[in-house]
Amino acid sequence: MALESKLFKTDPALQACLIRPNAHIIPGAAGEPVRKIQTALGQIDNASISPAELSAAQYGQTTAAAVLAYKRARDIVNKSYQKQADNIVGEMTIAELDKDMLGVETGVVAKAFATIPEATATIRLAITRLTAVRASFSSPNPLSAGGKEREVAEWNFKVNRAADSVTQIDAIRSIYELMNETLFRASHFSAQWKLFQFSKRDRTSAGAPAYTTLGGKYFPVAEKDQDREFKNAIYVTPEFANKVFAASILIHELSHYCGGKQGSSNSIEHRASPLPPPLGRRLEDGSTNYADMTADLAYRNAISYQLYCDPNGLGKPPQ
Repeated sequence: MALESKLFKTDPALQACLIRPNAHIIPGAAGEPVRKIQTALGQIDNASISPAELSAAQYGQTTAAAVLAYKRARDIVNKSYQKQADNIVGEMTIAELDKDMLGVETGVVAKAFATIPEATATIRLAITRLTAVRASFSSPNPLSAGGKEREVAEWNFKVNRAADSVTQIDAIRSIYELMNETLFRASHFSAQWKLFQFSKRDRTSAGAPAYTTLGGKYFPVAEKDQDREFKNAIYVTPEFANKVFAASILIHELSHYCGGKQGSSNSIEHRASPLPPPLGRRLEDGSTNYADMTADLAYRNAISYQLYCDPNGLGKPPQ
């Protein structure tokens, strides 16, 4: 195990801090390792550290306070002997700082936040389109959506196969509305809560640009999983940096995030893909191909939410 960020990886003192308990960086320390920690805190959390401490690279009171605030926000506590965070940079803290700094250097978290307006616009358009399709099932109004729009909804969500198509559309629309609400909160309350977090890599799917906890929206903000990652967050990896269809990726992850928790009857997972055409294929959480999904399976299929937002591309029904 080694530090990977450009800021930290060539510093022997910080590398030692990662692996040796007696190499912690503590209040009163000074020098280049402290300067790098101060730099990281400033770039990651916009920490307020006194000019005197910055100039002297001194681990003084304001640096210690910034470390403590950073650790409290991320619940960095060694539960084997601690009940609350302290102001020391030890193995867990330097590892988290390194991960966050790598995220800053790759720019993927910033890209995710910058993609919010595009994703929001796409989601709102999906809600509008579904509202129009709903009218075609609820009334014989000749101005209600038919033709292509209804075909797209039927192909991706199988709304025509539901016992009650209007109720099915309302359930799908509610997921998109939760996505819209989540992005609003992420963009307006980012100082208190960060929806997008950085991960060096997906633990289960190498090369994945993003991942999240099923039903992540419904977990407490500070709750973490066995790998100490926040359940109430969407993680973006270095693979996300060069993705052209970033908004589409976020919509996919938001569907997982806004559906039910794992094991529930409304969890949104990977049921089926429309590729290869014309019938598509079953995915790991599904039981049939894309063409033969039931309305319930389609409602609980992340790819359906993603591709409904691409009606002229992969979400287009086969001809």
